[in-house]
Amino acid sequence: MKQRNSITLWVLYLLIKKQKNDYEEGQNLSVDSIMIMAKNKYKSLVRTWEWNAPSKEQREILALNTKLEKLTSNNKTNQKEI
Repeated sequence: MKQRNSITLWVLYLLIKKQKNDYEEGQNLSVDSIMIMAKNKYKSLVRTWEWNAPSKEQREILALNTKLEKLTSNNKTNQKEI
């Protein structure tokens, strides 16, 4: 998850850097408009599950943990019945 967070932070960094370059090249950008663009980009990343999303390996670990918990629970239930 750490790597994915750094990638999405990198995307936000590039967005703000681009806006800074545009401002330096003469485009009329206010601080508020830059912040709104960054906020919208963040919301987009959250909405598409790209922000703080578990990696493939983390999803596999979660699935294996769930299976292990289910097997452990079933085993305890079976032992009580005996």
